[in-house]
Amino acid sequence: MKKHCSFSAMALLFASAVFSFPGCTEEEGPAAPDPIITITTDSPVTAEAAGGSDYYFEYTVENEVEGATVTCDVTYNGTETEWISIDDEQASAGKITFGIGYYENTEAGRTAVITVIYTYGDGKTVSDEIEVSQTQAEAAPEPVLSTVSQETAKAAAAENATIDVEIYNPVEGATVTVSTDGFADPAIDPEDPWLTAEWVEGESYTSDSGTPILSGTIKYSVTANETSDERTAHITLTYKYGENEEDVKKSVIDFTQEAGGLEFVFVREMSSEVITSYSAPAEGGACGVQYKTSGNQSYDNDAVTFSVDYSGDSQDWITINDNDMVGYLSFNTTANTTGEARSAVITLNYENDGLTASASITINQEPKVGGAEPEITVSEKTINTIAKPGEYDSYSINAVIEPVIEGGVLSAKADVNWIKINYFNGTTSETSNSVYLTFNVNENTGAESREGTITLTYTYTDGTEKTVTETVKVIQAKGEGSTVNHEFIFESSLNNTIPANDTDTYQFNFMISGVGPDDLDYSAYEVESTADWLIIYDYDFNYDELYFSYRCDENTSTESRTADIVFSYTCSDNTVLTQKYTVTQEGKKEVSGGGEINFEPTSALIQEYGTGNYALYLMVTSESYLNFDIFTSGGNVTAGSYTFSKDNSPNTFSQWSTFGYVNLNGGSFNVNSISDNEISISGTVTSEDGSTINFSYAGTLDVY
Repeated sequence: MKKHCSFSAMALLFASAVFSFPGCTEEEGPAAPDPIITITTDSPVTAEAAGGSDYYFEYTVENEVEGATVTCDVTYNGTETEWISIDDEQASAGKITFGIGYYENTEAGRTAVITVIYTYGDGKTVSDEIEVSQTQAEAAPEPVLSTVSQETAKAAAAENATIDVEIYNPVEGATVTVSTDGFADPAIDPEDPWLTAEWVEGESYTSDSGTPILSGTIKYSVTANETSDERTAHITLTYKYGENEEDVKKSVIDFTQEAGGLEFVFVREMSSEVITSYSAPAEGGACGVQYKTSGNQSYDNDAVTFSVDYSGDSQDWITINDNDMVGYLSFNTTANTTGEARSAVITLNYENDGLTASASITINQEPKVGGAEPEITVSEKTINTIAKPGEYDSYSINAVIEPVIEGGVLSAKADVNWIKINYFNGTTSETSNSVYLTFNVNENTGAESREGTITLTYTYTDGTEKTVTETVKVIQAKGEGSTVNHEFIFESSLNNTIPANDTDTYQFNFMISGVGPDDLDYSAYEVESTADWLIIYDYDFNYDELYFSYRCDENTSTESRTADIVFSYTCSDNTVLTQKYTVTQEGKKEVSGGGEINFEPTSALIQEYGTGNYALYLMVTSESYLNFDIFTSGGNVTAGSYTFSKDNSPNTFSQWSTFGYVNLNGGSFNVNSISDNEISISGTVTSEDGSTINFSYAGTLDVY
């Protein structure tokens, strides 16, 4: 049996020389000698039974002819198996590379002959050959079964589910059987098994390491588990590969099927007591009840749905909420203003993987007592105050809520900042529907009287949120006229120009002249940004100062942009202060590929982090900045060359920044010299767009 392979031969290395002789023409010169091909590797080439892909032999060609080709034939002795393969991609002039397959025969070796044929001219050939021998295999390794140790099935019926199996070192003529039986209650009924399995043989192949493998699957089926308990069994895979009793391999798969026969029940909250009815409050509101499976089986909460069936004329007074909490039904009811008791049935429905279940609970609601809407009655509708109150002058408002709604809340708010609510009892109960508040006023330094309003709001629910309000007018007599000059006093300056990639947070604080800590109203200020990329954060305060902070999103455009931060504050004499600051963010400065930037760092320092970890910093102060951190490990920075790349290899460089607006990618630098106080550094950094950044520094070194 022969296998043929060919590839192009190496062209002639030298052209034949042509000589002239007296009385002879060019055509009458001596004929070129015939080519000779010779295999220079000793025969035979021997291989172990495991085979491999890196076998080869070498040859030479004398008197090469332009356009000639080299082919090879393989003749196998005593086998029809083509166990030698020549790789054309790896072949080269003067060398033939070939692979040898795995040989499983443990009784005898095998041989083959490779003939190399050199074809030239009009079909003329010369050839040479070499023998290849492969030794017999050692005793065959024992088979190994590879299966999972445990399998879990849903409670629903399943047909033709599979478990993947691999058999290493399979033996020709071996048999594979699969059996099932129970080993725990309830055991499989031999007459009516709930688990059946069979073997389905797959393909045979050889792993990269040369191990023969037989693949297959265990195809199994289970009937639906209609009990409320899980059940177990096992599947046994038996591999018989010899005549002796010990020539058997087994693999046992533990098999569990989840409990079925789901039954849902509603239970009293934080209890296992089963309930069939639930009383909703007459005023309505948020309601909830727990549920579970009677056997505590697991289930898919996404497969649980609820429906409502109303009785009587009252409809749509129950709203089912999104029930993301496992085992909890959440719903809302409206207030029962019908004058009669009403009821509805909520049904839980479950359908998943062929299992269905349901449970119902009756929702009862009594009629609301005194169905009138609540009202707020205040002791005074108008309160007059003096221009310059004393230290302890305060005013009070008494209010009565009728009727009181369970869970209702009363709140109070003034619409001007010179009215200060200092005490408020806004809680009502079934036994007390009276509430009260007290307030003070700031001095009126204006030449005119002024008015403000305190609004009382009662918030309650009868299934939906509702409010009722009442107002009290506060009138303050005129003063002698203001002599205070109010203005903003900023104690920390704003950073008005920001680089494109600077997203740091900046903080500033200010005071207001003529407004002391006792009069500073933190609800009377406003800070706004005129652009969404300029972000203002919430305030903080300390004594008589307000603190704000802001930051900018990165500017990805090459164009600069501006926005304003606008401050305003309403003083107690109604003076409104306004201040505007303009923030400019520079555009991104891009460097085209192949360009160069040169910069001179202004300082250098070495800082230790932990034990034996050091950072070398180069600082640049110009129109842009550099925060260039290079970490080394195991010793201080010493003179020599260092290379680095963006993914932190090959050295342990861990922190990256940007030079100006150019994203760094990699490069190298050289510490030319270093002493106690002096360092000389030079190097090149490449950016992600291919730009080159050259830098050098020679000067003072700081060590921390």
